[in-house]
Amino acid sequence: MKDLSPHNRKGKFMEEKKYEEAVRMYLDDVYRLALSITSNEADAADVCQETFIKLSQSRRSFESDVHLKNWLLKVCANEASVSSQ
Repeated sequence: MKDLSPHNRKGKFMEEKKYEEAVRMYLDDVYRLALSITSNEADAADVCQETFIKLSQSRRSFESDVHLKNWLLKVCANEASVSSQ
């Protein structure tokens, strides 16, 4: 059974808010990198989507957002490299 205490609801909301903030802050940077590697707008959009999916799957493992942008760009570069093969 899920724990629906206010503390847990608030914590969940904050995680979603941080994720949404990261998307807003870094989407342009991730897309530009993906486009520079793939040279194709559709592929770049797919790479962005995969990059942010990976973030959503692992965002709980981040203790700090200090290196989030670097992590996103590295994941993006890896995804774009795989996509362009």
